[in-house]
Amino acid sequence: MHSIIRTVLVAGVLALGAASFGPFATPVHSQSKQINVNSASQAQLEALPGIGAARAKVIIKHRPYKKTEEIMSKAGIPRPVYEANKSKLTVK
Repeated sequence: MHSIIRTVLVAGVLALGAASFGPFATPVHSQSKQINVNSASQAQLEALPGIGAARAKVIIKHRPYKKTEEIMSKAGIPRPVYEANKSKLTVK
């Protein structure tokens, strides 16, 4: 009985995992769209690594930015967080 339950559970987990690699899944490396720090929503900013709700609010509060680097000086974003995200950011 336990082996049947275990088999069903493992099959379900594998099926869910396989769905994320299906034809409609978008690989992370292909998401090349940059986020404009001057117009991005709070949710878009929060999706960046190291940027939570509090940091997203501060970024929005200190707009506009002339260069992406200004989020460090104007919004207090730590350099390691900026470095991790700089290729995903733009200003327009």
